[in-house]
Amino acid sequence: MRLCGGCQKDDPSLDIDSKAQRLASISGCEPETVKGEKLGYRNRMDFSFNGEGLGLKRRGTWSSFVDIKRCPIANDGVNELLLKARKHFGKHDHFDTKSGRGTYRYAVIRSTSMSSCVSIVLNPLSEGYRFACAQVENFAEKAGCESVLI
Repeated sequence: MRLCGGCQKDDPSLDIDSKAQRLASISGCEPETVKGEKLGYRNRMDFSFNGEGLGLKRRGTWSSFVDIKRCPIANDGVNELLLKARKHFGKHDHFDTKSGRGTYRYAVIRSTSMSSCVSIVLNPLSEGYRFACAQVENFAEKAGCESVLI
C-alpha cells in the first residue's frame, strides 16, 4: 500500500484510543473520547506539485510523491477541488526542493459546509511566476469555490 505522510491507518499506535491513553498518562486526567467518521472527515489538505502533477508526499520522505486522484480521509469538497486542480494544472513546472527551481509548490485546499478555498503557493523567484499567476487566475474563474489565493 502506498501511504502518504498523513495517512496512518496501518499504525495502531496512532488510533484515537491509543492517543487518548497517551494523553491520560501525560495529563493525569481521563480525556473524553469522541469518535467520528473514519473516512471523509478532513476539510483541509496540503497537496504538493510534483513531476506527476498534484499529489501528496510519501510517508517518511520529502522527495517522493504519491500520485492520488482522491484521498479517502478528505471530504467530498476537498476531493472535488483536488480533481479540478489536477485537471487544470496538469504537469506544470513544479518546484524542486533540491535545486530550488520551478514554479508550482503547493495547493492548500479547504472545503467546509459553509465555504471553500484553494491557495496556490508559487515560487516568486521563478521565471514562470507571471505565467503561473495567470493560470491561477484562470483556475479561479472555473473552480467553483469562494476563494482562490496566490
